[in-house]
Amino acid sequence: MYNQQFWQTYINKNSDVIDRLIDKNYKKFCRIYKKSIHTSSLKISAIDANHFVHDRLMKRLIDADTLYKNTDEKDVPLDDKSYFIRQISIIVHSYFWSSMVSHNYNRIESIIRWKCFPDEQDDVHSYIHGQLVNNDFRILRRFNQKKKQKNEKKKKITPEKYLENMVQLRINAFFDNGCNIPTWISRLKDNLLQKIYQYLCCRKKNEEDFIPKLKGHKFFTIEKNIDLIQKSHPNCGYQNTEVSIDQYMPGYKPNEMDIESITLMRLLNITIFETYEVHPADTLIIKSLKKDLNRANIRPSHRMMLRLYFFEGYTYKEIGEKMGMRTDQVSGQIRPVRETIKSILSKYL
Repeated sequence: MYNQQFWQTYINKNSDVIDRLIDKNYKKFCRIYKKSIHTSSLKISAIDANHFVHDRLMKRLIDADTLYKNTDEKDVPLDDKSYFIRQISIIVHSYFWSSMVSHNYNRIESIIRWKCFPDEQDDVHSYIHGQLVNNDFRILRRFNQKKKQKNEKKKKITPEKYLENMVQLRINAFFDNGCNIPTWISRLKDNLLQKIYQYLCCRKKNEEDFIPKLKGHKFFTIEKNIDLIQKSHPNCGYQNTEVSIDQYMPGYKPNEMDIESITLMRLLNITIFETYEVHPADTLIIKSLKKDLNRANIRPSHRMMLRLYFFEGYTYKEIGEKMGMRTDQVSGQIRPVRETIKSILSKYL
């Protein structure tokens, strides 16, 4: 719209107007935030707000034209005065919003920890913090939007709730970028199926890692969707992580006399940790074992239970909490699988 010299002259001529506008908007947003945020520890100062506006005003006025063109209201013409008033309102709102984002740091972190795995959290935190703090105009427009769906007319959206929703949306956007959901999944319009595909195929996670994050969904539904995806995309969700003998027997050095111990550990690894696909490099005994395991049709979830119980030391109760099942359900499912595997392995030992 205009250059820096124009806005500098405009600011100098309207210094009293700026202070009145800051005061007016400060009181307005103070009412919005203090009524809806259930805490008195949020630090909001009129003096700090004034300094905040004066520090950002020039840059905001120069940069606002690009931001303004990206909004739904770009076809509405604004004169210099209206445009000026609008930008001050945005900056004051930005002061309140930035204060709230800083105040809710722990809340944002808890959402990130729940939604993301440890190896993802640092990247997600940096991305979300930049999105929340810097995108002032977009946040203001969404927060003050008048068009709401019919079922939301009576629902009051508080800044705290809005902040949580924004964090959730930004996390989803972070992981959706570069994850192309297959057409057959998109056509089904099943959010759970799409979410599981993202975990398995895009984020490269094992089912035992993400199942606890799918609260509110029945375990057999999750399992059914996992099987459905892995039939079409067999490379998703499998990690050939063979457990080393040294992990359970520190300092162990196998020799020719220990061939039976090595064979046993190898067979257990295949049974619990690996897929049952036969490869050309497999020995005859391994090929035979995989064929028997395939015929037994042992589900990945059952193998996961055995892994948690025998190798990671979880109790039935802890496994049930991790997988969203009752203790008696875990016990009832593990027992027959143990017997099946025992009968298969007895042929090779």
